[in-house]
Amino acid sequence: MSNGRTAVVLVSGGLDSATVLAIAREAGFECHALSFAYGQRHAVELEAAARVVAHHGAASHRVMHIDLGAFELVALYLFAVLALANVATEI
Repeated sequence: MSNGRTAVVLVSGGLDSATVLAIAREAGFECHALSFAYGQRHAVELEAAARVVAHHGAASHRVMHIDLGAFELVALYLFAVLALANVATEI
């Protein structure tokens, strides 16, 4: 059931993303699901996402692996900038 429109739906395996996928499919979108593996302790979230995608008949499901360690430097930099900005406003 596609009306020529395509959607990428972020699917976590939770209720919110399952609802969005269901609404998009009901509206006639060809849905491509995208999930993120970011080092979760349990694979349960990704397993749930796969079940949601299969249930709603998405055209595809991709899992993007993200190394959160790559963001540590960015977070440290932002923390330093915000700390300096806070000090500057108190002077």
